[in-house]
Amino acid sequence: MTARLRGNILTVNGQPRRLGRHETAMLWLLMCRPVVTVEDCQTALWPDPEDMAETWLTVVNVTRCRLRHALAGSGWEIKWGGRSRWSLERTEQQEDQRRVA
Repeated sequence: MTARLRGNILTVNGQPRRLGRHETAMLWLLMCRPVVTVEDCQTALWPDPEDMAETWLTVVNVTRCRLRHALAGSGWEIKWGGRSRWSLERTEQQEDQRRVA
């Protein structure tokens, strides 16, 4: 299982998956930080508070769900850490393959 992000194209096992602007920003944030809060996502998606949608929390949650689906089969998943915290972690299948190799 491999995943590669180039621009806004996430390639999972040779299959390209186009990500939207918000999904790309959230994935970069998750790759750069061990734990991400809702407020971190808010800042990453809307650097200028004037541009922020009134329904920003719904947009953050929908973006997270879309990104979870895009990551399916890649060996990575978004884990819920409680108190509106998420992290990007390897799936158990990916860990098992690393132990075998």
